Amino acid sequence: MKKKYLILITVGVIVLVLIGINFVGGTKEPVSFTYNPQAWTKTTDNSSYYQYLEKQKKDHNATDVQLDQPIVIPAWDYEPSQTTAQFGNPLVNPEDKISEASKAYLVNKDAVEGLEDAIEDTLLYAPEQDQVAWSFQVEEAGFYQISVRYYPIKGKSSSIERTLLINGKVPFEGASFVFHRIWDNNPESMQLDENQKYIFKQDVNGNDIKPNQIEKPAFRKVPLRDDLGYVTENYRFYFPANDSSDPNDVNTIALIAIKECILIDQIYIESVTKTPTYSEYKAQYANLPNTPSYSYRVEAESATSKSSPTLYPITDRSSYVTTPNSPKESKLNAIGGDKWKVLGDWISWEIEVPEDGLYNISMRAKQNLVRGLYSNRIVYIDGEVAFDELNYTLFAYSSDWQNVTLGNQDEAFLFYLTKGKHTITMEVTLGEYSTLIERIQGSINYLNKLYRDIIKFTSPAPDPNRDYELTKRPGLDMVERMTWAADELEDISKSIETISGTKSDKTGTIDTMVVQLRDFIDRPRDVPRRLSSFNTNISSLGTLLTTLREYPLTIDYLMVHTPDVKLPRANETFFQKIKKSILSFWYSFFIDYSAISSTDEVEGTESIEVWMSLGRDQANVIRHLIDENFTPKTGIKVDLKLTGTDVLLKATLAGIGPHVAINVDSTLPVNYGLRDAVLDLREFPDYQDVIERNSQLSDEEFEKLDPALKEWRFKMSALRQFQFNGAAYALPEKQIFMMMFVRTDILSELGLLEKVPNTWDEVIGLVADLQTHQLQFYLPVNDAGASALNPVFVSMLYQMGGNLYINDDMETGLMEPVALDAFEYWTEFYTLYSFPKYANFLNRFRSGEMPLGIAYYEAYNTLSVFAPDLRGKWAFYPIPGIEKPVLDDSGNPVLDNEGKPVTYIDRTSTSVGTGVVILKQPALKSEADKMASWEFVKWWTSATTQVQFGREMEGILGSAARHATANVQALEQLAWPTADLKQLKYQWNQVREIPNVAGGYITGREVENAYRKVINNLVNAKETLYEYAQNIQNEIDRKRKEFNLPLATRSQ
Repeated sequence: MKKKYLILITVGVIVLVLIGINFVGGTKEPVSFTYNPQAWTKTTDNSSYYQYLEKQKKDHNATDVQLDQPIVIPAWDYEPSQTTAQFGNPLVNPEDKISEASKAYLVNKDAVEGLEDAIEDTLLYAPEQDQVAWSFQVEEAGFYQISVRYYPIKGKSSSIERTLLINGKVPFEGASFVFHRIWDNNPESMQLDENQKYIFKQDVNGNDIKPNQIEKPAFRKVPLRDDLGYVTENYRFYFPANDSSDPNDVNTIALIAIKECILIDQIYIESVTKTPTYSEYKAQYANLPNTPSYSYRVEAESATSKSSPTLYPITDRSSYVTTPNSPKESKLNAIGGDKWKVLGDWISWEIEVPEDGLYNISMRAKQNLVRGLYSNRIVYIDGEVAFDELNYTLFAYSSDWQNVTLGNQDEAFLFYLTKGKHTITMEVTLGEYSTLIERIQGSINYLNKLYRDIIKFTSPAPDPNRDYELTKRPGLDMVERMTWAADELEDISKSIETISGTKSDKTGTIDTMVVQLRDFIDRPRDVPRRLSSFNTNISSLGTLLTTLREYPLTIDYLMVHTPDVKLPRANETFFQKIKKSILSFWYSFFIDYSAISSTDEVEGTESIEVWMSLGRDQANVIRHLIDENFTPKTGIKVDLKLTGTDVLLKATLAGIGPHVAINVDSTLPVNYGLRDAVLDLREFPDYQDVIERNSQLSDEEFEKLDPALKEWRFKMSALRQFQFNGAAYALPEKQIFMMMFVRTDILSELGLLEKVPNTWDEVIGLVADLQTHQLQFYLPVNDAGASALNPVFVSMLYQMGGNLYINDDMETGLMEPVALDAFEYWTEFYTLYSFPKYANFLNRFRSGEMPLGIAYYEAYNTLSVFAPDLRGKWAFYPIPGIEKPVLDDSGNPVLDNEGKPVTYIDRTSTSVGTGVVILKQPALKSEADKMASWEFVKWWTSATTQVQFGREMEGILGSAARHATANVQALEQLAWPTADLKQLKYQWNQVREIPNVAGGYITGREVENAYRKVINNLVNAKETLYEYAQNIQNEIDRKRKEFNLPLATRSQ
């Protein structure tokens, strides 16, 4: 009994101690995060930039040049001899407009609103293609910095990208630069409080509404620096000295457009800046008197500007102390989180001090997403880094909120601020991890090259029982290379642990690779048997590289204060935590926090129900667009519901389906239409008068249309996939077609870059070269048991002049001779040329095993995010095709001047996609419901809405979420690099749909059966397809009978 009392007393004491701790007020000393510079010894230098510096030092004995004044180059004073951009008529007056977006323009500062702060009277508008160059002279050879003062003129709402040329050459790999746009909360999506300050609007349930992000363009002067973050200093560029008496003796720089247009004011050639240390900075203000007690707090969600539309205010429910806070409603009370992790992204806040003096800067922050690592930020005060330590501001991992005062292990930093308003900007950076991450990147490249060299002798699937004698292979040097890689990775792992102060899962990934390499060094005969796991571990390093380049951080508020001010507590007390938990639990019975609520009480004459099967992020964006743009303009309310893909069929059968369903598979509309479950859109006069007409017009004819009619333009292939027997059952939402992805770095290394194939015969020729290096070309293959048509076979069929269905879609076209030839040609890629029957293309493309492959173009989005280590090392092209003669109107070959036939390459690709349908449900009670549904379908598929949706999604989820819209006008306004968009548009013009017919579901299944039989049993391809095609025809006939459709003559 005494033991029980003793236990109870002990527990009670512990509880009282915990409560006492939680009752303590603000922290006496703010938490300061230290800056500990490390003297890293580089065992290797994989950066082309550092190699460039060393070369200039070696060849020219180059050093940093100090200028009395920067060399200022007015942007309008361009160098015509090295400028490829064509110029339009200058913009002088406000009524002058940019008539051709592909041209450059000289722009008077009075001609465009917002240019009042321009230094030059005339600026240069550089389009999103071609290059503009400038010339200048320097008296002394050496290293200089380059800065650009620009204005982010309205474009496609994505960051501006340019590649730099110096004297006609790219100075080093990675000399491409990002010029950020400036974003802010849209005042129109907020409201004024009684003090005339903007606050967040609320929805009908009292939840704060995320404000729209709009561009707030302003002039920015930025130095050219590494946007990947591997090099933390501003780039240094070497320029030779010029003879000032010779006007032709000049240096030149040029900016080549990658993406987006830009308005340039001035370019600066500057001395290499050297930022003082904090000790040097502090010494300047050592004699200042103490500043009177003062504190100023700004809520982080009230940021004045940011670099990306993804950096909008967020809701934090983790702490009672976060302000504002409510256990019932969702409040926008913080900023950052997982959205604020991309290198180079920045957020700015405005602070104010009452008099000149020395102040601390603190914030309530949380870094709870990257365990075992610091989050790094560069801190700017009024656009400048005051001292070097601010380049390495660290935020340690913690599951709790922390008070962070900028400082080091010895003291909190004091900042000299003059009376008035100032701007604090924090930018994501790699910080102390930069060199290590660059070394990981180099190690991945090194190991991938080693892997590719090993499989030259073993193949990707070696015989585990064979000794390949890899240690004796001339030129392979496997053990020596593995030893170097193991030592390098081990040193990197220890260095990360030194910075972070602990091991983590991040170092664990590196250590796993080191252990395997050490095993291989001791037992090299195990390499073939464990080659697959070796490749997997290399891929894991690539995934780790992606993680190590992302440093999220959440901020609740910032404070500028004098050293005597005590900070508020960072976390809630014990009783506050209990109160929050109880209230949250109580409200959970009454509030659906996952509901997609209407953002306002809107008046509407009609109400429709719309179902979608996309993700919640997409649903929230659509909800917002509906409430901002659709309902106010049409008076039609929309009840948006997020459902699973399998729910629509069940609801339709039960008669409780929606008015409209979006993002439905391309096979659904015709299947439902045959069963009279969806509306024929040709009932609406503007389907044919506007949508079909626009889609058939030439570019020249389309441009002459009234702007209001230009919202709907699709490729006819996108419309035809939803048409059957004279009816049209859907409008296209997405259309995705195939492209050829190419690892240009590997082909260049092998001397095969000039052999990128244009035809399938050239593919066969290239495969022989690839296979000598045990590399492969990828063609998409369906999983076993799949019923979808193989897109490569269908594309080859179309290229050779065949059709899937003939005789008004009443018969299969797969028994025609051309189809049998196409099938045989396709299967020979597997039976004669050993193409892989299954592969994870993206992984093998990343490792280099498959340096070429065919895939749907959405793989571009995946690679952009999934494989940042491949940046600049790959490209995509139209798919290979078949060379054909050009025929005249009489069907005769056209001959050139030498009497030879003129030919072209038919690169027809098939496509897949999604659509929007109006369902015939009991809910569709009246003609008004039909018209309201039709208005929504048109609005959703219009260019304006598709662009807004695409930009919003890319803003939230990055380039991985780039929208594959079927609207031609919309695609051109999304954030595609100019060169890639050109390739996409070229292929899109040669896309042909897969028709949807009664019984068409059987076609893919039987073609797949025929394919499997041929490649597994090596039987005659033509006979096999003909046999299975009869099954297809029988099923088509059966379905046509079921739906009372006429049968083909030969089948009757």
